Amino acid sequence: SGEPRASRAQGRKTQMREGRETGRMSDGTATGLIKAKDLTEELALKRKLNDDTYNALDAKDSGRHATTVVRDRATGKTFTREEIQERKKAERKKKEPIKPEWGGGLAQQ
Repeated sequence: SGEPRASRAQGRKTQMREGRETGRMSDGTATGLIKAKDLTEELALKRKLNDDTYNALDAKDSGRHATTVVRDRATGKTFTREEIQERKKAERKKKEPIKPEWGGGLAQQ
C-alpha cells in the first residue's frame, strides 16, 4: 500500500463533489454521505431520464393503451370483454343470499 492516497482514489470509480469524494453504484447513484439537496437533484434527474425513455418508446412496445388480457387458470384460454362481464354477473348471483322458504315462519305464510 505504498501508493499515495490520491492515485488509489483515481483507481476507483470516484467523483469529487464539493471537495468530498463519493463513489458510484453500477446504476450511477452516488454512495456515501450525500447532502439531501444533492440527493433530491440526482433523483429528479434520474426520474426525468426514465420518463423521457418511457415516453420515447412506441405505444406497442411500452404497452400503453393495451387492453387487459384475462386467462383461465386451468386451460390458459383468453376471455373476451363480454365473457368477463358474464362471469362477474354469475359470481354476483352466487353471492346473493338465498332466503329459505321456512325463513318467514309458518304463521306468516
